[in-house]
Amino acid sequence: MISLFSLVTASLFIRLSTATVGLSRRAHHRANTPLCAVLKLEETTAMATKLYVGNLSPNTTEAQVLDLFKQSGNVVSCVLIMDKVTGKSKGFAFVEMGSEAEAAKAIADRNGKELDGRALKVNEAKPREERPIKQ
Repeated sequence: MISLFSLVTASLFIRLSTATVGLSRRAHHRANTPLCAVLKLEETTAMATKLYVGNLSPNTTEAQVLDLFKQSGNVVSCVLIMDKVTGKSKGFAFVEMGSEAEAAKAIADRNGKELDGRALKVNEAKPREERPIKQ
């Protein structure tokens, strides 16, 4: 009977052996470290569709950001980040595009362009880091 461990090991070996074709000797060696290599390789090859949009004016609305990014493709979601206490914009937003190609187009089209008198900073959103709980 084949164990679950054997199936997972075989699956990882197949993924690693196919993923490392064409890599340099050093990169091939690093990629042959189990599991973490597969995860890192997938992280670096897949572009995210969620974008960070920074340097927004305090007067910029979520609707303005949404309309701007709709010009670059299908927008799945748009969230303008607001201060909980004051209710005012913190000056950045997250926009999720429909595909990686649309996200790349949005970055190329909008990064450095002006909105409400400010040059936008548009790039891939990074995963949120865990923060310690305030006591």
